[in-house]
Amino acid sequence: MSHRLHRLALVITIAALAAGTAAAAEIHEFNDQEFQIARQTGQRMLVVVRSPWSPTNQELEDTLYRLAEDPSYTDVTVFELDYDRRKDVLRRLHLSHDRMVVAYRGSLERGRVSGLIDEMQLRRLMDATR
Repeated sequence: MSHRLHRLALVITIAALAAGTAAAAEIHEFNDQEFQIARQTGQRMLVVVRSPWSPTNQELEDTLYRLAEDPSYTDVTVFELDYDRRKDVLRRLHLSHDRMVVAYRGSLERGRVSGLIDEMQLRRLMDATR
């Protein structure tokens, strides 16, 4: 009997560790192929246009990383798009500003904000992807 309890405890521990590692939204550099796959498979996602040199973009990024840890958003994929280097994607997605965030559920755009973006606006966008 104690052998079974030991195995059960081990299984519960492994499951808890696995759940802990998946407790954050994925944030990575924009990649055309990954973005198209996410659109085709109906994933929840944000495209964040940023300029690495901008201090207000750093605030946006800090807020985004903080929200990515929220368990409500573990299935949201965040694509960071460099405003200075990816003009081709900016034109294709009709993105005209640095400091812009666009929410998608699959191929459907669910909302966008630009300018000085606060935590509540980001939460609303992430919630709109449901």
